[in-house]
Amino acid sequence: PRPLVRDRRALTESPRLDDTMKASVERLREIFGAEIAIFLTDENGRLRTEPAAGPPVNDRELGVASWALTHREAAGRFTNTLPQSGGFYLPLRAPGGVVGVLALFAPAHANPGFEERQMLETFAAQLGLVVEQYRLQAEAERSQFEEKSRQLQKTLLDSVSHEFKTPLAVIATATDRLRARPAESRSLLDEIAAAVARLERVVGNLLDITRIETGAVRPRLEWCDLHEIVDVAVARVGAELDGRIVEPDLDDTSCTLKVDAGLLEEILVNLLRNSAQHSPTASTIRISSRATADGLALSVLDEGPGIDPATAAQLFEKFQRGADARPGGLGLG
Repeated sequence: PRPLVRDRRALTESPRLDDTMKASVERLREIFGAEIAIFLTDENGRLRTEPAAGPPVNDRELGVASWALTHREAAGRFTNTLPQSGGFYLPLRAPGGVVGVLALFAPAHANPGFEERQMLETFAAQLGLVVEQYRLQAEAERSQFEEKSRQLQKTLLDSVSHEFKTPLAVIATATDRLRARPAESRSLLDEIAAAVARLERVVGNLLDITRIETGAVRPRLEWCDLHEIVDVAVARVGAELDGRIVEPDLDDTSCTLKVDAGLLEEILVNLLRNSAQHSPTASTIRISSRATADGLALSVLDEGPGIDPATAAQLFEKFQRGADARPGGLGLG
C-alpha cells in the first residue's frame, strides 16, 4: 500500500477530477497488469453508465457494479457474489456515502492474493475520499457562485433602476413641454429620441450579457470585408461622435477575414461610443488593423485621458466603470 499512499498525495493536488481518475487507472494498470475502470455516481446517487476513466462495460457487468454500489460490498470475480462476472468490483466508500465503484479486469489465470486485495481495498478507500473531496469543493464553489449571482441581481436591479430614471424623466418632461409648447417640438423630439436611444442601449446590453453568460451567443463565422464592418459601426454611432473625426487606418492585407460580422460590429460600436464620451470634441479617433501571426489586431485609439493601469484589468468585469467616468452607463458595454 505504501506507493499507493504516495500516489494519492500527488493525485489530490490535481485540479481536475477527470485527471485524477485517469492517473489512478494508469497507476493501477501498471501495478496489477490488468484493465481498470472507475465508475462514479451521478447527482442522484446512481451509477453512471459511462466510466469516469477506463474502458466501458456491457449491461451485465454494469449490473454487477451497481450491486456493489448498492450493497457497499465487493462483487464479481474472486467473490461469492456473481463470481462468473468478468470484473472484480469494489465500492468507493466515503464519509458521505458510496461515491462510485472501482473495477478490475484481471487476465483469466490471475487471482489476486490477500496482499493484492488489501492493496486494492486501500486504494479504493483513498479514492473514495478524494472523490468526495472534489465534490465538496465543487459544492462550495457552486454555493459561492450562487451568492455572487444574488449579489449580481441586486447590483443589476439597483443599476438598472438608476440608469432608467434619467432617460424616463427626460421623456416625461419633454412630453409635458411638448404638449404645452408645440413650437419647441423639434428640440424636444430630439431629447426624446436621445433618451429612447439610451434606454434601448441599456436594454440591449442587459440582453447581450444575459445571452453571453447563458452560452446563447455562438459566433457564426463568415468571410467579411472589414471596411464594411467599420463603416456600419461608424454610421451607427453617428451623431454621438459630435464633431470628432474617425480615421480608419486599415491594413488592406488583413481586411478580408472570417468573423461574426454582427459581433465585431457591436464591439466597434461600444468602443467608438466610449471614445466619443471620453475624448475632446473635434479630436481624432483612429481605427487601425494589422495582421499578426495568429489573426488580426484591431484597435480603436482616441485622444482622451486613457485608463488608469491599476483598474484596466477590471474593466471587462460586469458593472465596472473607470474612476473618472462621466455619470451614466452600467459598465456593460
